[in-house]
Amino acid sequence: MPDDHPFSSIPTSILVPIDFSPSSQAALDAASDLAEHFQASLVMVNVVPCLSFLLLRMPFPTMLSGRRWGAR
Repeated sequence: MPDDHPFSSIPTSILVPIDFSPSSQAALDAASDLAEHFQASLVMVNVVPCLSFLLLRMPFPTMLSGRRWGAR
């Protein structure tokens, strides 16, 4: 008989977004505990908005449609 596990699969890596806020620190602490429990790798990502998108006030998809940046 197979062992009963609360998870259908065991994670091998855990991705946690961080922005250095208190809630992000709490998420990092929880993700760290999970990574240690499952012996998984912990991957942290910090995404920062591109300043040019903020200055131009254009929606992101509009900026990327058409030609690629630097293409002639």
